[in-house]
Amino acid sequence: MPEAAAHNQAQSLDYGGLPALHLFFQYHKIGGVESILRVHHDCDASVGVQSDLIIYMEDRSQSTERRHCLDFQMKDPLREIGIKMRQVTSSRQNRIAFYHLSWGFRFICPHDFASRRILVLHGKIEHIRTFLRSNIQFMDAVLCVNAQIRDAFTAMFPEFPSDRIQVVASPIQPIPGNRVTEGLNTTILLGYIGRLMV
Repeated sequence: MPEAAAHNQAQSLDYGGLPALHLFFQYHKIGGVESILRVHHDCDASVGVQSDLIIYMEDRSQSTERRHCLDFQMKDPLREIGIKMRQVTSSRQNRIAFYHLSWGFRFICPHDFASRRILVLHGKIEHIRTFLRSNIQFMDAVLCVNAQIRDAFTAMFPEFPSDRIQVVASPIQPIPGNRVTEGLNTTILLGYIGRLMV
């Protein structure tokens, strides 16, 4: 797709202020999910998504206006986890919650005040089969980062409504700086975030 057409398509993408929460355990590390969360943090507003990030395990001092670090500790009782969640979510109700991690799902869901919950599957799911089976009732939909994960999920849970399982491509984020606009005789740098499945 020519660059101008791609730019126009990106500009026309507008979700009309869709309220969303993205939940994960860390943000300031190098990793595929963390990179995707940074894209959401930096770009959601430009496409009409009103999003906040809830980061479980990072210190509160790392919080910003839209990134809420809750400083969960492994020794925290469930009551304390609920209090920390509600301090953020009670003023952000009726959002779509995108869970990028299965950890603590059934204990965190009651405190997210979400209108819908979507589990985003970023990697192989065989090792979380037990989690999925015991928590599937909390999920309104599942997003998979590739067709192989979708097929594995569908095979494990044929009863889950097929119209609530989708594949979503990982966003591509170009390297900052000037882009090459002349000829193809210069080096072109391509950037991609995600996970290679073998």
